Amino acid sequence: MADSIEEQLLTNIKTALLTITTGNGFNNTVLEVLRTRTTPTNYSGLFPCIYMYSESDEVDDSFTIAETQNIMSLVLELWMQDDETGKDTQINNFKGDVIQKMMADEHFTNIADRSIRLSGEKMLEFDSTKGRGYIGERLRFNIVYRHKHNDPFNQV
Repeated sequence: MADSIEEQLLTNIKTALLTITTGNGFNNTVLEVLRTRTTPTNYSGLFPCIYMYSESDEVDDSFTIAETQNIMSLVLELWMQDDETGKDTQINNFKGDVIQKMMADEHFTNIADRSIRLSGEKMLEFDSTKGRGYIGERLRFNIVYRHKHNDPFNQV
């Protein structure tokens, strides 16, 4: 069976975020994008990384009789190791890379109607049991997309 429009969007967003590399002109290279709410305390993988998840999905069935408009609330948690060169500079540059990428193709290969950046909030830094510090920021976006009424697998 084909993937739902929401799943196609999440797959395309993850693919786009993985193209954030210094070789592509960004300040950072994203080493992993994980579709989970797990925090780095349970993660021993690669940094910088992004935790990506859909927090909610607002549905408007009154858009037209033949289609449904959805507003997916997407959360991106950006995490990196603190290299002690200046926490704000590190995370602000990483955030800038992600925002630039998210808004470069706000339709994500013609699936979304538009993407709206909502907010960002610094997350508390913490030290892992190994003694390495981490810093993070949570970004929120609304991704607006449509599909046929009562058929989330077929785009309008």
